[in-house]
Amino acid sequence: ENVNMEPESPRSLDSPRFAVLSAKRRSENVKKFLSALDDLGLPTFDPLDLEQA
Repeated sequence: ENVNMEPESPRSLDSPRFAVLSAKRRSENVKKFLSALDDLGLPTFDPLDLEQA
């Protein structure tokens, strides 16, 4: 079994593909966070507020 344990090079992290995946992941994380806040009965916010900040 050949497992590459080296971290990704910084250049690959700057690729447009990574940026799109990263944006999707951030969006999913925000949704999960807001859902958890709501489940706890804590105040939430509109995700668009993050983009305007």
